[in-house]
Amino acid sequence: MRCEEENMNRRLKTFTIICFLASIFSHQVADAQQNLAQQAFTIFEQHCLDCHGEFGSYSDVLTIKHANLIENKSVLPRQPDASEFYLRLLGDTDNGSQMPLGQDPLDAESIATIRRWIEVGAPDWEAIPKPKRNFITTEAMLKAIHTHVTSLSDFDRSFARYFTLTHLYNAGATDANLRAYRIALSKLINSLSWGAEVIKPKPIDQEETIFYIDLRNYEWDIKTDKWYKIEQAYPYGVQLKSATYTTLCEETDCELPFIRADWFIATASLPPLYHDILDLPKTDRELEAQLEVNIAENLKNAPGVRVWRAGFSESGVSVNNRIVERHKSRYGAYWKSYDFAGNVGKQNIFTHPLDFTHDGGEIIFNLPNGLQAYYLSTATGERLDEAPINIVSDAGARDPVVRNGLSCMGCHTEGMKTFADGIRTVIEQNLNPPYDKAQALRLYAEKLTMDTLVREDIARYRQAIETAGGVFGGSEPIQQLVKQFEGSLDAAHAAAEVGLETDDFLKKIRENSILQNAGLLVLGVENGSVKRDAWEAEFEKVVFALNLLNPDSAQFYRSRGRSKYDNGQYEAAISDLNEALRIKPDDFKTYLNRGFVKSELKQYESAISDYDAALRIKPDVVDILFNRGVAKYELRRYESAISDFESVLRIEPDAADAYYHLGVVKTAQDQYEAAISDYSVALRINPDFFDAYNNRGAAKYLLGQYEAAISDCNEALRIKPDSVGVYYNRGLAKAGLERYESAISDYDAALRIKPDVVDILFNRGVAKYELGKYESAIFDYDEALRIKPDLADAYVNRGYTKLALGQYTDVISDCDAALRIKPGDATAYYNRGVAKHELGRTWDAKSDLQTALKLASEAKNHRLKTAIEKFMQESQTKKFDPFEGIE
Repeated sequence: MRCEEENMNRRLKTFTIICFLASIFSHQVADAQQNLAQQAFTIFEQHCLDCHGEFGSYSDVLTIKHANLIENKSVLPRQPDASEFYLRLLGDTDNGSQMPLGQDPLDAESIATIRRWIEVGAPDWEAIPKPKRNFITTEAMLKAIHTHVTSLSDFDRSFARYFTLTHLYNAGATDANLRAYRIALSKLINSLSWGAEVIKPKPIDQEETIFYIDLRNYEWDIKTDKWYKIEQAYPYGVQLKSATYTTLCEETDCELPFIRADWFIATASLPPLYHDILDLPKTDRELEAQLEVNIAENLKNAPGVRVWRAGFSESGVSVNNRIVERHKSRYGAYWKSYDFAGNVGKQNIFTHPLDFTHDGGEIIFNLPNGLQAYYLSTATGERLDEAPINIVSDAGARDPVVRNGLSCMGCHTEGMKTFADGIRTVIEQNLNPPYDKAQALRLYAEKLTMDTLVREDIARYRQAIETAGGVFGGSEPIQQLVKQFEGSLDAAHAAAEVGLETDDFLKKIRENSILQNAGLLVLGVENGSVKRDAWEAEFEKVVFALNLLNPDSAQFYRSRGRSKYDNGQYEAAISDLNEALRIKPDDFKTYLNRGFVKSELKQYESAISDYDAALRIKPDVVDILFNRGVAKYELRRYESAISDFESVLRIEPDAADAYYHLGVVKTAQDQYEAAISDYSVALRINPDFFDAYNNRGAAKYLLGQYEAAISDCNEALRIKPDSVGVYYNRGLAKAGLERYESAISDYDAALRIKPDVVDILFNRGVAKYELGKYESAIFDYDEALRIKPDLADAYVNRGYTKLALGQYTDVISDCDAALRIKPGDATAYYNRGVAKHELGRTWDAKSDLQTALKLASEAKNHRLKTAIEKFMQESQTKKFDPFEGIE
């Protein structure tokens, strides 16, 4: 028995040992598979993700995420020889060329690693626990930059600048996202460079979130200070309360030594900053002089030598004809397109290949480093920020407007696009054309010649873009990242942008009323977010509330001034803004803010002086021009105000507010038709523009277009159902149509929302009088006079209503009161004269009536004058109705 127990115990111990060894073996296998998965992903990261990562240029063709590879059967676990993904690494297949496309094949060791990864079941690298990121504090970031800048020579430090991705890293951006930003930053900076070489920004920290550039490498220090222009446009600059930051500013001799890379990519890829950094001039003629391209000379004397042309009936951005023209330039090629809004007459390039009339164009030219820059122009060569949509458009995009810089980059990811000329053959076959055939054949290149030139330009661009770390062809990652930047911010991203961890930021929001009033409480709600433009507008207020600003900086005083303004402390706000300007006299934002505060105090002249100062520092800023226009309107400088609003529209053609204010000014000038036109444009841009409906309705009312006015009021009430003013305006329009009951209903609705409005009470009294409701009308005039005892018109109308009731003594009293307030009121004299006549006071009545007649004549009030004359003629017979013809 004991032997059996001993044997049993031995077997159990053996079984336990075997299980323990199996467990160890299982963990070893899992670890080995995870290591292999990580090795495979590292190879993908190094060779594949720029094209096929989450933000890769060819992610639409294939995105290398584990789930994708398995689901679309590119990878068949344990079957490498049946996996298309693996086979394409070895060479061409029926489904496509060897990968990586356009690069050297993977080395044998990398291919063997990927094979083993598939053989063991293609384990998921995304399942491998990633090490937790340590939050990088603002001070740690500043110290990293300081360490780097002090490693440079004293002479070089003033040319050192930095771009950061630290906030995205802290907010939890994926590795693929951060990688895409690094590539996009390099591409964009070098695409804004007049330097001779492509030079990638240099990471200076282990996490690769801070990048160093030398301004001289990109010639950003020549002609104009490009970094200063960037600083002026940057809305997230913070003069930090940090000794390290202060030292950095001193070492680099600038106010903002670093800029957030995501903002830069989203902003510098578009005008105006795209134009400013490249120093693109106002006209194509100036640009051509800069690049030593003489268009007229080339076309006249050097077709086929310095210039070549082609034409076709459709292109990727236009359904109409297009001509392209390549000139030699200082740095390679200078391509100029001629685009058309139609195809008839001189817009028909097949019948007018030499003397066509175009509507606009695009210019693509090589920078010294081989990358490309872009320029949009009118038919006469003036620079445009965006192309007219009737000429060219991006049909495949959510927003079809072609904007200089970004749209062009998205279209030209392979440099110059290939095309097939359709004009030369037509020229050759035309036996007797009405143009110089020999010149046309010299100019319109043969296919082989043009194809060779295009290939040469493509090769130049490809070498440059790959040197910058970018991908040749595919979709443009910069466009994806711009959309990402323009999206809403969740709590993690908003917190990271002010240098805080999420929980700390949310706690500060709960404790700080300024942050709450900035609209940030929504970040504490599940899936809560703030819009980018709202965040940007409140950013300076947020950093002030978080006590991040250096208390000796101009920004601190400017921010505190804004806070005081928000609290209605206007004089105190101006005091702080004065101090900000003492510290930094060239700060256009402070002049703008001070001008705005002065406008609130109705100090319009002084406000305009501040707006002028701001515009001298930074011209063409929409907010400054707009607010100056408003101040000029308040001073009744209508033409000058119109000029400012029109300047706004030259910069932002879709600025609905500018059209609206043009309408307001023209209404004040009694130009009602023109005002209605402007309000209508504002409404086409913004169909829910409440004020535009309301004011357009008012203008139509003043033109006697009562039904149309009512229609606009109805639309305004759809948007804002509790608007007192709109109910009142609609009531006036209905009264104009003699629909007095309905008018009274609108006046009632307005008074339920806001009782004791004098004008509404007064006009309700008028409507009630027209319906013969005299006692009720008198009540409304009584109420109006209770609120505003010096309202002469209310005394006049009340007296007029009492005439209808035969209360002649009261009529005289009301007219006396009206004339004490308004001594020249002809109607008051007339009403009093009638009342005196009815009381038999003939001589007194005659005196009042003669005075009324004289005043009515002087005022050219023909209606009243006629009524007085008629009464005076017929009063002897007692047949005259004193109310006839008078309102």
